[in-house]
Amino acid sequence: MAQSKKIILSLILVGLLIVPIFCLAANDKNDFGLNATATATYGTQPNKDVTLPSLAGQIVGVILSVLGVIFLVEVIVAGIAWLTAGGEEEKITKAKQNLLQSTIGLVIVVGAFVIVNFVLTNLMAIVINKAA
Repeated sequence: MAQSKKIILSLILVGLLIVPIFCLAANDKNDFGLNATATATYGTQPNKDVTLPSLAGQIVGVILSVLGVIFLVEVIVAGIAWLTAGGEEEKITKAKQNLLQSTIGLVIVVGAFVIVNFVLTNLMAIVINKAA
């Protein structure tokens, strides 16, 4: 039974890593109607110039989205483990520990993102002010 849980969790994680790749792989010929929607909404075509900061921002956004989904799956798995523990203290303690560890991981990741975003924003402001 433990082996099947590992296989299912592995398939879920692989799926969570592959789906964003397909979402980013859309090219101009197959944009899923996004350009038409942008034109109808804003009246112009979106900016097609891809810069390094915009690409990095998209990659970070995808990574954070995947981490958010992984956190959600971890919370659900820990909740199910807690609910099905049947009063066994060892299983309840393990479920609580998994929940706490996944929450700490999410806080660390979000904290790191906030710090990096703050530093890079201020660094870019300094560079732009010196260039002007």
